[in-house]
Amino acid sequence: MRSEPHFVHNASSPAGTDEWEKMYLHGAAYELYPAALSVTFVGKTFDDAVRICYDELDLVMFAISVTDPVNPNKHRMLLSPVGGWLTIMPGSVGFFIAEDARQLERYMSQLG
Repeated sequence: MRSEPHFVHNASSPAGTDEWEKMYLHGAAYELYPAALSVTFVGKTFDDAVRICYDELDLVMFAISVTDPVNPNKHRMLLSPVGGWLTIMPGSVGFFIAEDARQLERYMSQLG
């Protein structure tokens, strides 16, 4: 079980909490996770995969690790490569924002 830092616990008191603080505390509950992308994403652009993850799975994918085309033994991590130029290949790994690992596993398993 994850415990909240002392300052987060104190800042989460309902009296006098500004809206931005509530939003911050809500966002602070999320974590970053890597996950191998399902074959469902192969051939789609990064933009399309992000849209599917957000609209259908309630996940935010913000980066991807792909095999370097020049050296297949290396991987390149790309932070938000939007613009439709990146087509997802087999073996790509997505990086997600999720409440916990179970959320990510549950939704990714829906894709097969």
